[in-house]
Amino acid sequence: MYTQEPCQILPHVFKSSKHTAELALSMDRDQRKFLSEECAFFDVKHNRCRGFKAITLRTYHPARRKLIRLAVMDVEEENSDNLTNFQ
Repeated sequence: MYTQEPCQILPHVFKSSKHTAELALSMDRDQRKFLSEECAFFDVKHNRCRGFKAITLRTYHPARRKLIRLAVMDVEEENSDNLTNFQ
């Protein structure tokens, strides 16, 4: 008999907005939208919330001429599984 081990999902909080999600979609390289040439950057902040690390996805917005936050996810630990879940 096949038994599957339970999937262990660590607690996390994902935050974004409809507007920033639309900006993230405009980064699609297959289309000709204004953010399709921009890169996305991940950074992790360790002192934002006690006991959690904040993984943030940012990109450069050419019209605003600054980095904008597309999404943030608070996780208990910084590891490759959490970065994969964030994508």
